Formats: sequence, C-alpha cells, structure tokens
Amino acid sequence: MSATLKKVNRFMRMKRFLFGMHNPAILLSMFTRPAFALSCLLFAGMPASIAAQWLSWPPKPAAHRPAPAAPPAAAVRLHIESRHTLQRIWVENDLHGPVQVRIESPQPLPGLPVQRILDTPGRYLLAEVAQTARLDLRLTATPGAAAKHQSDYLYAYPLQLDDIRISQLPGAAFSHHDAENLDAIDFAAAIGTAVIAARDGLVMQAEDRFSDHGGQRDAVNLVRILHEDGSMAVYAHLQQRSLQVRAGQRVRRGQFIARSGNSGYSTAPHLHFVVQVNNGQQLQSVPFRMDSPKGELRLPRVVD
Repeated sequence: MSATLKKVNRFMRMKRFLFGMHNPAILLSMFTRPAFALSCLLFAGMPASIAAQWLSWPPKPAAHRPAPAAPPAAAVRLHIESRHTLQRIWVENDLHGPVQVRIESPQPLPGLPVQRILDTPGRYLLAEVAQTARLDLRLTATPGAAAKHQSDYLYAYPLQLDDIRISQLPGAAFSHHDAENLDAIDFAAAIGTAVIAARDGLVMQAEDRFSDHGGQRDAVNLVRILHEDGSMAVYAHLQQRSLQVRAGQRVRRGQFIARSGNSGYSTAPHLHFVVQVNNGQQLQSVPFRMDSPKGELRLPRVVD
C-alpha cells in the first residue's frame, strides 16, 4: 500500500471517529476513564439544537453576579451650604418620630455646640458660621426623646408561632452585651415567619431591601416602632421585601408588620426584639414583660 493511500485511510478512520461522537454508545465504548465518561454523558444529554461546549470541572462561578444593595443611607445627615458670607449647617431627618441631634466642633465656633429635638422628618437649619471658619463637625443623632418606659406593660409575643425557641438571652456575650441590646431577646424562627407588632405605636423606620444571607453588619432589615410612653421597639433581621408597613404609619398591637429573616449580622434565621429608650442621648435597652402562647415569659439575664 502506497504512503499516500495509508494517509487517506488514516484520515477516513479519524473522520469516522470524530463524526461518531454524537452517538452516546460509541462515546462510552471509546472512553473508559471516569473523567471522560462524565464528559461524554454531559454532551450526550444536551438537546440536539444546542451546540456542544467544553465543560470545565468543577464548574466555574457565573461571570456576573447581582451587586449587593448599597449600605443604608444614614437616617439623619449633615449638610453644609455656602451662602454669601456664611456657612449654613443643616440636618436632614428621615425618621418619623423624635430624634435628638447634637452638632459640635473641636474648636470654638459661635453657635456651637447645638442640640435639638427634631420631631418630624424634614430639613432643619441648626447653625450659621462665618464663611472663613474651618469646619470639623461631629453629628450625633439618637432616635427618640427623653422617656420613661412603662415597665408593667405586657408586650405581645412578636411571632405568629405556637412554639417558643429562644436562640439568645438578654445579656448574652455574642451580641447582647452593649447598652442598646443588653435586654434584647433573639427568637429562632424560619425565614418567612410572620412578625406582629408587640404594642401599638408609630413606625419610625422601616427597611427591607437587604438579602437574607447574613453576616453583614450594616445590611439589616428592621422596623422601629415608637410607643406612647416614648420607648421604641426594634424588630430586626427581617426578610428581604417582606414589609407590610411603612414609615409614618400607625400600627396596632397584633398587626402583621413583616416576616422574619436572616439579614444583617446574623448567623441563623431569627427575630431580634428589643425595647429601647433615649437616655441622655444614649440608646439604652430596657427590661420588658412579654406574653406568649404558653403564658408570660420568665427569662433570666445572662451575667458574665
């Protein structure tokens, strides 16, 4: 057989090899190693209308992922406006309810420090200083006004559940050790469990645009409700896009307000519930009484 004829025969055998690859039976008989067999089965399962693609293993992540939601804008913000010979110091408030603000400067300036209670959302002019003054300002904003919590009030259980599962007690070292959360309770609940208002009040703040992946401190969904005695209840780690109320709305005890989730600084799905007061421009949690499907809760506070 001539060299040319041998080349043609080799070419035809190779052609039959390549064009036979659309047949799964031929594929599985040709390749015996597990890695090849896996690739062949993937090709064989593709619809005829889809061209074969080379598949890597393990699969590569998608090239495009949705960008995470931006951190929440501060509910109270400072703005400086130049006007003729003056710098005007404004505060914008988004909270529906009182917020105590204080603006101070490390160097003496006329009109500073200044402190004010802002009762409603809006833009407030708090001070004016000379255009030549160098500004290095600090804004402190604390929700609520001075209040005395009605300690004998019996709050409703804030979840539509018959069972009670507590994942973190008041005073626990993980995240209930600071003044704002010392008296908080974490109720374990599956994502999507209905959350109800534990007391009548006005919705000061409502946020639900963050995902339920957990672990991000500033990306927490919450509802803050102002009560008639000036105290505030915070319902946190809510499910994304589950709000049933809006800021500025009045709610009644037992009203469906959102669903529990796993947003923010959370290691597992739960509802973080705490009652707070503004105590000298410091948010402070307070002990509270709470009813439940099994009677009034009697919980110890963890003491380190």
